[in-house]
Amino acid sequence: MKSEMHFRVTYDGPGLAAARMDVAHLAPALLALAALLAEANATLNGDKTTVSVSVQAGFRQGSFGIDLLIQQDLMQQVVNLFKGDEASAFANATAVLEVLGMIGGGALGLIALIKKIRGRKVERIEPRAERVAIVTAEETIVVDRATGLLYANRKLRGHLKEVLAPLAQGAAARFVSGRDEREEVAVEAVDLPWFEPAATVEVLADSVLPGFVLQIESAVFKEGNKWRFSDGTNSWHAEIADAGFLARIESGEERFGKGDVLIADVQRIQTVADGKLATEHRIVRVVEHRVPLQRPLL
Repeated sequence: MKSEMHFRVTYDGPGLAAARMDVAHLAPALLALAALLAEANATLNGDKTTVSVSVQAGFRQGSFGIDLLIQQDLMQQVVNLFKGDEASAFANATAVLEVLGMIGGGALGLIALIKKIRGRKVERIEPRAERVAIVTAEETIVVDRATGLLYANRKLRGHLKEVLAPLAQGAAARFVSGRDEREEVAVEAVDLPWFEPAATVEVLADSVLPGFVLQIESAVFKEGNKWRFSDGTNSWHAEIADAGFLARIESGEERFGKGDVLIADVQRIQTVADGKLATEHRIVRVVEHRVPLQRPLL
């Protein structure tokens, strides 16, 4: 069983008015495009389907446009599964291109997501049922789970960068993709820094520990800096996120001495980036501020 989709990619710019492009620039970009589509398909569908890409027609005049055909083959043993109620949303070539953002679709695709993030540091990626939250310091962008999977795939992001390489090499100023002569998606040369496949952070666990006893090792009153605490076993830094507690510090109501203790609700976030596990702490609510421990609290 086959699913087919005709689409077109165009490398545009002043130097391409004669519809000529150096093979040294074009060939690696087309190979990267095939690898990009194969990796996207594998990420979304596993080994249930395979894809192939071929040039469908001659190159166009004016800019360097290439008409392509993507074919997706479903393995026969899973055809019935995809026909049923449990049909995969990505068991057709059109859906794969939409999630990549190479053609327009109802949801935010990968290319549009990268342009929306604009190169800002992604602090973490949080799963939310069938959706995913991409968290930066300035905002949280919620996308479909499929788009989040592609964004977190550094290998795939590397292929996308290679597809756009002619823009970095000065061989083109613009990359366009779409169907039926439409320019549905465009990437300009000035956008390229946003497409660097930076490390992404995935949240593995996020929990709040209520009434945690912490000894203050270092109180930092400069905005944005983290305090250092000891829980009796380990020492770690944590952001103070309790606005009321911070206001009492600002007004002078809270004063601190050596060995002071906080009873607090502590958010503990475990993340992984490039295979490395990290743990972050936030003080979400200060229940009580006590003087140095003289006897057991409980």
